[in-house]
Amino acid sequence: MNFKKILFVDRDGTLIVEPPITEQINSLEELKFMPFVISSLKKFINNGFEIIMVTNQNGLGSVNNPLENYKLINKKMFEVFNSEGIIFSKLFCCPHFASNNCNCRKPKTGLVDEYLKTIHICKKHSLMVGDIQTDMQFAKNIKVHGFLISETQGWPEITKLALSGLKN
Repeated sequence: MNFKKILFVDRDGTLIVEPPITEQINSLEELKFMPFVISSLKKFINNGFEIIMVTNQNGLGSVNNPLENYKLINKKMFEVFNSEGIIFSKLFCCPHFASNNCNCRKPKTGLVDEYLKTIHICKKHSLMVGDIQTDMQFAKNIKVHGFLISETQGWPEITKLALSGLKN
């Protein structure tokens, strides 16, 4: 049986810079990639990882978070990643507000429960990278190691730790 190593990643604040004031990217002009994210993701791919994005998008489809903006930003983001050989095998997105108390919003696992039943994941070598504690709780809930992006720990540090088999 072939077990997959999976790198689960958050989107805003992990793959792309999250604007500090709005906490939401509203246009292509605001799209900026996190430092060293491309070179780091390439290292994970070269080490046999499949990459899956798991993101919460508050009120996606509402006036304050139009679906058209989200799709446009994702399209450009994936074009850049694809041009560097970085392919995301899956994208899971919760469109709800925390107040909706849905079962798909991280740290809950409803977004990925069915998917995880259909694959053989190597939980020992799979991991989640995110920028907030709910991402770390999500990692714990799906029983993989979590790495938190912070001022002192960016993609280069996380990549080195994860690929050397060390835990932070």
